[in-house]
Amino acid sequence: ALLRLKELAKKLQAEGLFDESRKRPLPEFPKTVGLITAKGSAAIKDMVHNLQMRWPMADILVFPSLVQGKEAPKDLLRAFNLSQSQPIDVLIIGRGGGSSEDLNAFNDEALVRALASSKCPSISAVGHEIDVTLCDYVADKRVSTPTGAAVAAVPDKREIIQRIDHHRTILEECINRKLSDLRQKLESLASRPFYQNPEAIYSEKLKSLKQLQERMNLSIVRQIEVKKARFAAISGRLEALSPYGVLSRGYSITEGPDGKILESIASLEKGQSIKTHLKDGIIISTVSEKEGNSHD
Repeated sequence: ALLRLKELAKKLQAEGLFDESRKRPLPEFPKTVGLITAKGSAAIKDMVHNLQMRWPMADILVFPSLVQGKEAPKDLLRAFNLSQSQPIDVLIIGRGGGSSEDLNAFNDEALVRALASSKCPSISAVGHEIDVTLCDYVADKRVSTPTGAAVAAVPDKREIIQRIDHHRTILEECINRKLSDLRQKLESLASRPFYQNPEAIYSEKLKSLKQLQERMNLSIVRQIEVKKARFAAISGRLEALSPYGVLSRGYSITEGPDGKILESIASLEKGQSIKTHLKDGIIISTVSEKEGNSHD
């Protein structure tokens, strides 16, 4: 029997069923745990107790089976097939310790191949540390006791709560530090002159603007006065150059019949009407005589 077991192990190993590369990680927070073991046994009581104590949030589905004897391999395979029809996240198959003959059902080739094809990660908890079965080799994880199976299958709620409390403390410290930094920044900003007296910055600008406006107005007035003075000077020069400007000094201007200023008596004939401009009016007269200058 031992020789047949070694040959079967060699064959399954050659097929790669024992390779570590095909082993899957166990779920961190399983919702449903499946158990294949003997009904009413110490092993099932131990596993259920530890599973409920460690992770009460998980549902436990038990698939009772014979674990030793001639009919055990077939019954274990039946229980396994039944487990595969249920929504379980991790499967534990095992029993308490016993002799090599007692554990022989877990070396059955059909059962070993079925366990290797499990739809979910599996844990083999058969016997003790010194007892190794082929199911131990193909399972995703092997433990030596039912208690070890519960520890491997689910997390400990107390450790999770401690981790949550630890991270909550760290988070609170981070938030408090951030709030403290923001409070200091706010106080620093609030102490600046602008925030103490916001109108001050505008009053200075308004004062500067008013001064600029006054300077601009003064400059405009000065420019207007300069322009007026220049205009008066130019007007005076133009007035002095105007032919009518001489009237105020006792002179007169005479226009001929054609309205043009007379420059010579040669352009006049007796009987023609002429206009003489004085400073206070016009004299209209008729030419009766013409006399030339004695030096002509």
